[in-house]
Formats: sequence, C-alpha cells, structure tokens
Amino acid sequence: MLYEVFSRQELSSLVLCPFYFETDLVGFVGVDEPKDMSLALPVMQIASSHMSGLLQKSFYVEKGASADSVTNLCSVTAFRHHVAYELAEIQANPGLKLDLVHFDIRNFKFFNKEHGLKAGDELLKRLAQVIVQEVGSPWLVRLVADHFYALIPDSKVDQAIRNVHDAIIGDEAFGVSIRAGIYPLSASDQQVDRARIAANNAVSNYQNYYCRYEQKMEADLTLANYLLGHIDEAVAKGWINVLNALYPFSGSNHQELVENRFGHGLFRQGRGL
Repeated sequence: MLYEVFSRQELSSLVLCPFYFETDLVGFVGVDEPKDMSLALPVMQIASSHMSGLLQKSFYVEKGASADSVTNLCSVTAFRHHVAYELAEIQANPGLKLDLVHFDIRNFKFFNKEHGLKAGDELLKRLAQVIVQEVGSPWLVRLVADHFYALIPDSKVDQAIRNVHDAIIGDEAFGVSIRAGIYPLSASDQQVDRARIAANNAVSNYQNYYCRYEQKMEADLTLANYLLGHIDEAVAKGWINVLNALYPFSGSNHQELVENRFGHGLFRQGRGL
C-alpha cells in the first residue's frame, strides 16, 4: 500500500514531522528526497515548531482579514463561518446534499521552482478564477499554497470538477493539471480535511484526477503515518522485515526495501556505502 502511494507521488524517501495547534495534532510538515537523512529530522522539527507558531498567529489575527492577498478570495475564517451555516442548513433539511471539494495543482512546487514565484501566483489566481466561474459561488478559499476548498451541490460536483480540470489543462500559459477530492458534508460529521485525503488518492492523470472520500483512505493514511513514525520499532519487533538487497539510488547512496507482512514495499534512503 505504501509503495503504491509513494509511486503515485514519484517519491522514494520522505521525512514527516507532526505539528500541533495548542494541544491538537493538526498536520505534518515534511521533506521528500532528503539529501542528508541525519539532518532532515532536526530540520523538520524546527520547521514544525515554526509552523505551529504561524498557525497560532494566523488563527487569532485572521479574524480581521477580509480576503486572500494573492487570489482575493474570502478569508479562512469567513469560509469556516459559511461552512457552519451550511451545516446548520443540512441539519434542518436532511435532503440537502452539499459537498466540500479540495482542489490542488499537481507538482505545484516544481512549477514554482521552474517558472518562479510570480508565475506561481499567476497560476493560483487563474485557478481561483476558473473555480469561482464553474462553481458559481464566491465561497471558495485558499487554505495554504495551492490548496483550495469549495462548497458545491452534490448534483453538480462531478461536472464542475471536470470543467475546472479541462480549463486548466487546456490553458497553454501554464500547462498544468489539477487533482480534486470530494467529501459530502454531514451535520453529524464535520471532518472537512477528508476532502484533501480524497484528493491525495487521485492518480492525477488526464482521466483519473479526482475521487470521492472512502473510509479506507483514512485507514491507509493512518497506517502509513504510523509506519513512518515507528520504522525502527517495527523492525526491532519483527512487524516488518528488511530484505538483504540494496537498490541503487544516486551516487554512493542506496535504498533499503522494507517489505511488511502484507507484501507492500516501503523505501528508506540509507547511508552511503
């Protein structure tokens, strides 16, 4: 399972570190393909602490913010208030079906690296314009980087995503594609980040660039995060076995192929020989 996840993202090694808002785990900060594994973890721990501080500052300061400075979309706080309003409407009218949709840009950080941050901002503005046009609602928010959330009626969601995808991939000025994940809002279940989990499970090619949330996705993600954080313990207790085979990585580096009892592969970058 982990090998399949990493293969879709074209990753062979990854270091993740959790970050917290007050006492709650709210996300992870990570780096893929680290050049020096001995430095990657302490750097990620420092980054995690910094992210926590930024999140806390954003949470309390943003109440006075009216819009995203890059895309001119509504603020995160305003969007959250609107989601709460829609959830109340769903509770009063159970027949109302509304989906939370997460959009992001495939390989956005590589686009920024190749074309520059200014071009990246122009791409964000273009995607925001397309989503607003196709959704027909101002209730769209850019949470961070290229991660957008929109509320779309369930009856229109598939076509809206297809239209956004076709408009972006057909824009010769950028030459990128998008992914999307769909999570149905429920008055009794408000874990909105599941839309992003669904998007991360999309293959992101021309035909398979969006999918709907399934419970199995979260279970797979939980297992993946647990294994990444407990590799040494798992090896020591025999939960996974390290194969006695080395695969070329780059230069003097190599990878250990770790095979778990379910037959799924996980790569870790090793030290130089």
